[in-house]
Amino acid sequence: MSSKPQPFPISDIAHGMWRLHQWNLTLGQLQHFVEEAIGMGITTFDHADIYGNYTCESMFGNMLAQKTSLRQQMQLVTKCGIRLVSVNRPENRFHTYDTSASHIIRSVETSLK
Repeated sequence: MSSKPQPFPISDIAHGMWRLHQWNLTLGQLQHFVEEAIGMGITTFDHADIYGNYTCESMFGNMLAQKTSLRQQMQLVTKCGIRLVSVNRPENRFHTYDTSASHIIRSVETSLK
């Protein structure tokens, strides 16, 4: 199989961070986990704003803030479009899908923090 050059290269395997909040890792342990994954060639990490009741992206971001050099060694992928009922999003009174520009922009801005 021949492959075409990718404008945004990603690793052949992406590591999903859906249940990161359940791993009960310290930031140091998470950093070690990420470094090990990168060492094995897994450099793409998959997120979504709703993962971990809206907490996984910020946990991952806090880890990256402690070792900023890791950010240059990875690709981050995220998704949005779902509004979950959550204490972390009290304005979401119903579980709905929302692909409006305002929701996407808010989700992206929150993910980038």
